Amino acid sequence: MQTTGPFDAPASASLSLTAVWGSFSDSGSPVVLYPVGVQVGDTNHLLVTLRLHHPNLPTAPTFSWNLPLPLGGQALVQSSTDLTNWVLLTALTNSGLPVTWDHTVASNSHVFPPPPPWQFFRVVAK
Repeated sequence: MQTTGPFDAPASASLSLTAVWGSFSDSGSPVVLYPVGVQVGDTNHLLVTLRLHHPNLPTAPTFSWNLPLPLGGQALVQSSTDLTNWVLLTALTNSGLPVTWDHTVASNSHVFPPPPPWQFFRVVAK
């Protein structure tokens, strides 16, 4: 999983990736994950959560995608203003952990939703 930049995301977007590592062997002992308390989710799905921040909203609306994607599979985070032409923001690799994506609306308007052109997002399997 790419956890360091540069990402091709606009300055108003950020991705939060949780990193863990584990210890295991063929001895039959259970896998130990570090940091303690982190749970690996369904490894055949990639959960991506978008939190859309706007200065006029007290809390960020949240949208989630749960893609059927095998462990190690890649997904593309994309954006569009017309639902026809899509721009790659970043690529993600399914590590079995959820991804939280914070995006701040870049608008001079204090109205929500902002006036056109609107920005649409999608996450698609590669």
